[in-house]
Amino acid sequence: NLDVGQIWVAYNFLLAFLLSFRTGKAYSRWWEGGTLLQQARGEWFNAFSSLIAFSSQDIGKIAEVKALHRLLATLMSMLFAASLNQISQCENPFDILELAPLDEGSMEFLRGSTDKVEIILLWIQKLIVESMQSDLLPVPAPVLTRAFQELARGVVNVNEVRKISEFLFPFPYAQLISIMLLLHCLVMPFVAGVLLDKWYWAFLSSFISIFAFWGLNYVAAEIELPFGEDDNDLPMRGMQQYMNR
Repeated sequence: NLDVGQIWVAYNFLLAFLLSFRTGKAYSRWWEGGTLLQQARGEWFNAFSSLIAFSSQDIGKIAEVKALHRLLATLMSMLFAASLNQISQCENPFDILELAPLDEGSMEFLRGSTDKVEIILLWIQKLIVESMQSDLLPVPAPVLTRAFQELARGVVNVNEVRKISEFLFPFPYAQLISIMLLLHCLVMPFVAGVLLDKWYWAFLSSFISIFAFWGLNYVAAEIELPFGEDDNDLPMRGMQQYMNR
């Protein structure tokens, strides 16, 4: 009985270590994904607010400035929505602001592209440069670079989230854990019956051990890819709605 107990304790320790490692990695992916998306949204919102502050106060250009603001708001909303669509497993597209409709040729080109985030970013950067040249953004170039830096940092954060979305937890590692869990589930009642005198203690120890190990594995599988629409995934639609405000 002592030999069986020692072997079983070692097996349980190894399984618990593997499960704790996977659960820790899964939580890190869930937390890092949410943090990076929030940072990207914050960077782009700061860029948009800076451009609003940099806009011309000339009374004769009020209509042009308002049109610029509406177009910037539309493109910023499209940028964040395209980023979320790029990393998510959501079937339905995210809502975007349509304060300034784009021409059909540009939208057709965008729909046929696989790099929507980069294209929208280029549109925003080009719009900023053209607005600076037309004195709609009459600030020195070094000051205006702040908006470009914030746009760039936001895209870097989105690419970091794409890494989490595209680089999944190693399949052989997950399969090894599943096989060890199945073996543990089959053998645990017999080992408990050998080691414990009372049947109810054997039943209770088996139930708690099996439930805890399988529960940890399912929790890790649930949160290690948090870019869908399940209850435990990140609130991506809420993020887009907040961005649209």
